[in-house]
Amino acid sequence: MEKLDLTPFGFTPTESNVYAELLSGGPSSGYSIAKRLGIARANAYQALDGLAAKAAAEVTVDRPKRYRATRSDTVLAQVIGRQSQLLDRLERQFASSPMSATEDIVKVEGQRAIVDLAMRTAAREERALRCVGTPEFLSLLAPAWRRRESDGRETTAWLIGRGKVQSIECRDEINEAALEQLFGTDVFLLAAGDTVMAARLRDLEVNGVWSSDPTMVGTVRSAIVALSGSRMENWPGF
Repeated sequence: MEKLDLTPFGFTPTESNVYAELLSGGPSSGYSIAKRLGIARANAYQALDGLAAKAAAEVTVDRPKRYRATRSDTVLAQVIGRQSQLLDRLERQFASSPMSATEDIVKVEGQRAIVDLAMRTAAREERALRCVGTPEFLSLLAPAWRRRESDGRETTAWLIGRGKVQSIECRDEINEAALEQLFGTDVFLLAAGDTVMAARLRDLEVNGVWSSDPTMVGTVRSAIVALSGSRMENWPGF
């Protein structure tokens, strides 16, 4: 089993270790935690108080007082919330900064990262958006689709396979031969203004790229045209 590590999310190494111990051992006193982890009692209580301040642990009414770990799914939700706020702030700061002349291709690993970046890309794009994907994957982006629908921004998707996605105009005109020839597997393609995303949708692995590189932008747009059987001149501004 992989060791729990909360340090990338604002927790100290000792807090991370103490939280893991609380999860496995149940409510514990600072003395008990210190003994089990082989650390100074003062360090144990400092970590426990730090966890309590971050809402990752709570103090029981027992005497002597003991600490109980907050549910792991609750801590995960709190971490996601804090990280989203930090990303929102960074995005606003970048939006008010001069744009770099360098066009980039950024690798994105993991379904969660791809979904989060795709939602942010879709949410900030004011122009028409085109995408291709499976119903299951496109459904993960439902919050972005609803926001665009409420703002009256055009979003068109072509489905790989059969299914339904709420809050988005979907078509089932995918060219299966082109899909097999170009990718050999299910994909997610997103064209949003001068940025694009592309990811291969495998059973246990979802990896892709985000890019503002003109060559990559043109490649993804062309792939969407090939898969949808559409004509690019029918899409103003695309």
